[in-house]
Amino acid sequence: MSTLRLRPLPSPYARALLTVAVVALALGIVLGRPDAAVLAIPLVWTLALSGHRALPREVTVVARVEPPVCFEGELSVLHVTIDGWPGPCRMDLDLPSGLRMPPDERRTRKWLGLAPRANPRQTYGPRGEWHLRSTRWGRWSAGPLTLRLRSPDRLWQARLNPAPAVLTVYPHAQFAVLARDMAAGTHPRAGEHTTRLPGSGVEFAAIRPWTPGESLRRVNRRASERSGRLQLNAFADERAVDLVVCVDAYQAVGPPGHTTLDVSLRGAAGLAQSYVRAHDRVGAVAFGGALRWLGPDVGDRQFYRLAGLLLDVRRDETFLDPDVGRIPRTALPPRARVVVFSPLLDPRAVAVLRDLRMRGHSVVLVDPLVTRPHGSGQLRPVALRWWRLHRTGLEHEIARLGVPVVHWDGTRPLELPFRYVAVARR
Repeated sequence: MSTLRLRPLPSPYARALLTVAVVALALGIVLGRPDAAVLAIPLVWTLALSGHRALPREVTVVARVEPPVCFEGELSVLHVTIDGWPGPCRMDLDLPSGLRMPPDERRTRKWLGLAPRANPRQTYGPRGEWHLRSTRWGRWSAGPLTLRLRSPDRLWQARLNPAPAVLTVYPHAQFAVLARDMAAGTHPRAGEHTTRLPGSGVEFAAIRPWTPGESLRRVNRRASERSGRLQLNAFADERAVDLVVCVDAYQAVGPPGHTTLDVSLRGAAGLAQSYVRAHDRVGAVAFGGALRWLGPDVGDRQFYRLAGLLLDVRRDETFLDPDVGRIPRTALPPRARVVVFSPLLDPRAVAVLRDLRMRGHSVVLVDPLVTRPHGSGQLRPVALRWWRLHRTGLEHEIARLGVPVVHWDGTRPLELPFRYVAVARR
């Protein structure tokens, strides 16, 4: 809600009346025809009694989006209400690239009249609403919004540009497969990830002899009859993990809406959502432009906090080199699984992987780069071959660090080879 001050100006209709009155007076004086000057009297009288002083000096504009937070592809409604203006109003709405109207609401200009209120003491004011569909993640302003106000007698007008409402669009969470077969990085907390240690889980592990003092609830009768001794069913222990997703925002290549940064954010959101639903702690680190982090935590609120952190990732001309050592211990706890989304277009991303490995974390790299370089001429095959050799050498360098590389285009479910991380870590 914002209160704006008005500066009423003569409308084109008032200027036309004034022009006709001046021309009639001039013709009456020049030609000596008083009957021509008489035509200007009602026009001048109308302009003099137009009621300029009776118009309000301030109006209240309320622009809100319901719901103010949504995901990509969902619908929202923009409501605009003007209080304190007695005449009609025209609203012109221009939308950014991340918002569009459904096909049945292509008109961006609406003439709105008076709408009576429930309380007769309140003033009358125009209202309007638009249905908006979000196409890309980000924080988008539903505007600029231009209000053109006219007085009831159409002789005065005013133009306002109120502050537009902000719509927060979270990246669409891409479906990710939850890795439950990795023993490295687990914690003593109870969870849904199977380990190699015996415990009280539900995943069958082996059959072992019974020792005195143990409960007889898990006795395997058939194995006991064959061996002549009591045999128990052993189950694997299930524990929780800490997951930290890292997003490289140095470069973003590809078509709009499907750049490497868009694919990385959707993959990070889907991976975080899968682990949050499994009651694991999830955190985030974003480097590029500025270093941001969010400590691991549990619950649906953590997912929305993480999505809000990812929205702040933007490319910037002035940025700092990623120094993982500056991240506090609460953001990168020991024995945490780290998933890095990076197209490897900047050498500093490799430095981040090296720093994470030196700190003892289990790291997996997700490469969202599916766009190949374009060009023309005779050197195109040579340049493309050199680029492929460079990418292959870069992947071998990362493999020597013990970091598995997953190529993902954002169209299929995200499956990470966590089962090999324990071997690479040793």
